[in-house]
Amino acid sequence: MASSKYSKKTPKTSRANSSVRAIDRVSHLPNNILHHILSFLDTESTVQTSILSRRWRCLWKDVPVLNFSRNSSFLDKSDFQKHVDKFLSLRFESTAVSSISFDFGGEALRGQSAGKEIFESVMQYIAAAQGRISHVFISKTSHAADIRDMASAMVEHNLHGSLETLKLHKSNLKNSLLGYGPGFKLLTTLELQQCAFFSSASGKLIDPFANLPTLYHLKVINCTTWGCLLKVSGPKLLDLEIHILVSQHLVYSTFELVEVSAPKLKSFYFRAGNKKSTEKLPELNLPLLDNACIRLWWTKQKHDHPLDNETAERHNHECMNLFCGLHNAKSLVLRFDMESWWTIPEEQCQFPLTRLKSLMELESSPFTRLQNLKVQSHYFFGRQPSIPYQVVHYFFKGSPDTKEKLFKFERVW
Repeated sequence: MASSKYSKKTPKTSRANSSVRAIDRVSHLPNNILHHILSFLDTESTVQTSILSRRWRCLWKDVPVLNFSRNSSFLDKSDFQKHVDKFLSLRFESTAVSSISFDFGGEALRGQSAGKEIFESVMQYIAAAQGRISHVFISKTSHAADIRDMASAMVEHNLHGSLETLKLHKSNLKNSLLGYGPGFKLLTTLELQQCAFFSSASGKLIDPFANLPTLYHLKVINCTTWGCLLKVSGPKLLDLEIHILVSQHLVYSTFELVEVSAPKLKSFYFRAGNKKSTEKLPELNLPLLDNACIRLWWTKQKHDHPLDNETAERHNHECMNLFCGLHNAKSLVLRFDMESWWTIPEEQCQFPLTRLKSLMELESSPFTRLQNLKVQSHYFFGRQPSIPYQVVHYFFKGSPDTKEKLFKFERVW
């Protein structure tokens, strides 16, 4: 009998696809790569992911990066505490922990002083297993006492001496960042985001970073001060970022930064982000500065409705004082963020640097090494704001004459 023309042969393309699907390219990756992948997950997800492969079944027990996140699966503080305790008890005892992250989010937990007990149990585990920790990230604690008690726990178990990186998010800081100062002898990187600085005495000047002897990198992002004045200093700071974007909805929320002093600072980023930012620009003492980026809040001034003389004069002198503090910069970026730019036609507005023209003509330039100047702002309808020659000349006239000087105006959104 003739063979049927409908032969049941598997197409070559199907066999090829089947063989490709049969190759597992993930399960047999080296453990260090798998650990790196799991380091981006919280501890609960790490355990759940480890059951996907027989080889991975115990992989979560020696992951060096622990992310404890109180997510929606934990109904209250006790559930989260049980998860942390069980996770630590089942880990391999010989495994080192290099980094720990705590996210105490969730309404049910944030309403309680929950962070310190959980943090204490983790510090006990690390002290018993290895006695050192390099990186700590703490987010969304609800009480100022939590941060003090967490710092005390690190000191009590002698773990603060090995800490290299500390990041605090939405936390309260009273009087000083950590009252143990020099004990954090290896702390090189500190990041504070949406934190609040407190002081027991109203109007007191606090300098929370001065006693951190090896601090090289500092970020203070959208923080507030309550009843105190803030000074930022560091004997070995190399780069500093300060973002001021105070909430418009918090009536008593301010950020009173009065001074920045860092004798070895090389890079400085400063952003005064809105009307509720500190009214007075800080005094700067940055003798070795190389690169600076300054973002200022620009209230548009109509030609026919100028600011009152006192306010305008204060704004102008504060800007000139700020430039004096940046005198050693080689590269300078000035960005002006505008208030309600959509309500006033561009042609009716005076660019902020133009307001300083008369002062710049009279005063000598503080800049002695400036080679690159970039001005950034919004402008519309294809029209670039006019910056007088005297303004540009002010920035460069104190620097050595070279052919490498560069001025650029950029449009930003």
